[in-house]
Amino acid sequence: MRTSAVGPLTVSVVGLGEMQRSVEGRPSEERALETICAAVDTGITLIDTADCYHITSDEVGHGEELVVRALDRLGGDALNVVVATKGGKRRLGDGNWYVDGRPDHLRQACQASLSGYVERRSTSTSFTNPTLGCRLRTPSARSRSCTTRGRYARWGSPTSPCSRSRTHTRSSAIAWSRSRNRHSAAHRENEDALRLCEQLGIAFLSFGPLGGKGTSCSNDESWEPFKTVAAELGVSWQRLAIAALLHFSPAMLPIPGASRFASARDSASAADLQLNPERLARLMA
Repeated sequence: MRTSAVGPLTVSVVGLGEMQRSVEGRPSEERALETICAAVDTGITLIDTADCYHITSDEVGHGEELVVRALDRLGGDALNVVVATKGGKRRLGDGNWYVDGRPDHLRQACQASLSGYVERRSTSTSFTNPTLGCRLRTPSARSRSCTTRGRYARWGSPTSPCSRSRTHTRSSAIAWSRSRNRHSAAHRENEDALRLCEQLGIAFLSFGPLGGKGTSCSNDESWEPFKTVAAELGVSWQRLAIAALLHFSPAMLPIPGASRFASARDSASAADLQLNPERLARLMA
């Protein structure tokens, strides 16, 4: 698969979002592990997870642990995989998400992620925590401890670079859209942030490139042009949607989720789908 730069790291141009395999509606554990392994087998080398990807309050870190087990199963084939995790959100078992940016909580999240991942993986495997790095960028030396002590290889910001100073943005390894919601070929509501990422040479991780969990994206009329063009090309509209994002911007790095290994393979194959100007124009319209 083609690669892209995320700060000083090199990863596949299509990543894998892990959330669908850990929250409500998740597949069986074995199918989840097969999906992650299938994604890596196709050349995907970026997996995005979080300590808050779980359902009940007694399984915090479910997503991270799932990634660990999948990479353990892959053995040496996983040595080039970059895992990005996040701290700063919590789920208390009631189905809701809460923000907790207190330094003490973030330090605890840092330690928990390390004990569940880094200490069990090869040191040649990179580990990043985008949210943690952003939250710890404060005047307090204590609150910066997790990054200054080298516990995370790289860090980035989950907020739009438009809302940060240019100095801060240049130092980020990863930047998400401001809403941390869907940014897809059919719903390009974070275009300004994407263009700024292009100017500053920052990777833009596209969360929900197919609409995002919980959205009825397959019934959304905005996707009709993609379904028409996909039928002409003999591919799935999902594969086309991800390929279109890659054509839209060199900063784009989609991280689609998948609950089946066939979906993971289909998403990865988008990296090789070439689109001519005429078809791109139809999709952009």
